[in-house]
Order: sequence, then C-alpha cells, then structure tokens
Amino acid sequence: MRTVDLKKLVRLSSTSGYNATNKKEFARLSRNLLRELDDILQKDVYSPFQDAASIYYNAGGIAVSGEATLHNDSIYVQISGTDLGILYRTCQDRRDYSGGPNHWFPWGRLIERGIAGLAEVIYSVIEARSNVNQLSDRSQAERERYNREQEAAEEAIQEAQPESGPGS
Repeated sequence: MRTVDLKKLVRLSSTSGYNATNKKEFARLSRNLLRELDDILQKDVYSPFQDAASIYYNAGGIAVSGEATLHNDSIYVQISGTDLGILYRTCQDRRDYSGGPNHWFPWGRLIERGIAGLAEVIYSVIEARSNVNQLSDRSQAERERYNREQEAAEEAIQEAQPESGPGS
C-alpha cells in the first residue's frame, strides 16, 4: 500500500461512524492492508505463517468504523476505529480469539514504517513467544531430570543401608 492510502486509512478510522461512504472505504483499505500483511508474513520460508490467514470484516453498527481481522494459527490482527492503532496478539489456533496479551501498533508508526514495519513487530512477538515456550520446555526437562536424579539417589541410599532383620 502506498503511504497516501495508509494516511487515508488512519483518517477514516476515526471518521467512518455515521458515514456509509467512509465506512465502505475503510473496509476496503483495511482488508487490503491485511492481505498485504499476510503476503509479507508468508514470504519467509521459515515463517510460522505458511498457511494463508483468514481475513474478514465485521461492519458493526452505524456508529462505528467496523473491524477488519487477520487470523491464522499464530497471530490475530485487528484494524478498527480505535485511536490506539492496530491490535495484534499471539494465539494458539484459529479458534483462539483471546490469545496472548494485546499489543498496539500506533497509527503514526504505520505511516512511518509501513506494513513491513508491522510485520517486523509481529515477527518479534512470535519469536518472543517461541523463546518463552522453549524456556518453559527446558525448565520442565530440567525439573524432570532433577526428579530422576533425586529418585536415583534415594534408591542408592536405600541399597547402601544394611538390611536389618529379626536376627541382627
């Protein structure tokens, strides 16, 4: 998308309520942005975004801009009429609508860095989640190893103790 279209999207995000023409244009531009974002996310061979995302638009009522959503197995991105910018968060799968913590990509940053900048921060959030999961897996493996060592040490102590029987 061109910068002029991004600026128009930002303007429309706050002027689409009670204006059917603006709302229709907001829907078109926001879906275009999400399609382009999906294309960028799928380009990397090592990307977790190998399957095309679901992209849909919910018009909402007359007083709101509506919301465009990109949802795949790893990320949930939503563009609506909020002043905060574009919402993005991790998710477990396409049935997960609450996912990880909300993050916001401000409108000003979208104009400065473009859709590629949004893709970069999404990659960083996914990478951070992956690192946390790896640490969690490693911690679990270390706990299991510690428990096995403790059990082996207890068995060794029991074997080393002389048996006390009725005749000793």
